[in-house]
Amino acid sequence: MKKKINLLKEKILKKNCQYLDHRMSKVHVSGHPSRNELKKMYKWIVPDTVIPVHGEYRHLSEQVRFSKLCGVKNQLLIQNGDVVEINQDKIKKKNKVFTGRNILKGKNILPLDNPIFRKLKHVNTDGEIFLNIILDLDNNLLNDPIIFCPTVSEDELLIKEIKDQISDDIIKFGKNFIDDNIMCNELKKNVKKLINKKIGLKPLTYIEIVRI
Repeated sequence: MKKKINLLKEKILKKNCQYLDHRMSKVHVSGHPSRNELKKMYKWIVPDTVIPVHGEYRHLSEQVRFSKLCGVKNQLLIQNGDVVEINQDKIKKKNKVFTGRNILKGKNILPLDNPIFRKLKHVNTDGEIFLNIILDLDNNLLNDPIIFCPTVSEDELLIKEIKDQISDDIIKFGKNFIDDNIMCNELKKNVKKLINKKIGLKPLTYIEIVRI
């Protein structure tokens, strides 16, 4: 958002215009109503109960206090997760739902601590690389490793070095190295080490071994 505001300021200056902001003058524009405006709203609506639902706790508690001064009979101070029961006789807090922040990703609502967001953050900084390796039952490499890493590098020399690294590692493993999970972990460690040495990145690395 700050970057977009700075771009807008730049466009204004290019039009030979001047602008004022909080650094130059005591200028402030708020989307929230003033106390006088709130007082008018309470006078017009004459609510029986006020339940503040937006802002920090200090804002909510101040809204409760101010509504009392404006003559509103009942106030209910709630926080995130509080469940409120509303009927004709009374309004009260019934119980609490414990939840964290959620994020809309596509059509799915996911919790903020979902592992996918940690991976996205990692990909944004270090990228990701996918490797497909075709071996026979004796650990012989049947084809050049297939490498897909557009978020890491498209340098053909680096990709060739990765392929050479994998080929050398598999030869060193020999025929007796039969656990594919351990092999994947070793290859992954060596590939990440090579990439970090060459371009200073530690990408998320996925390796698939196909046996023929």
